Amino acid sequence: MTTETLDGDVNRARPMTREEKKVILASSAGTVFEWHDFYL
Repeated sequence: MTTETLDGDVNRARPMTREEKKVILASSAGTVFEWHDFYL
């Protein structure tokens, strides 16, 4: 997967860093807890 910017640069997809995975996991867990709380 590649994307091209207006000035012609091509950015190649890169694997997620450990920190990015941690942020996604934390926000997903927070969302699950919020919805659980809302459901109760």
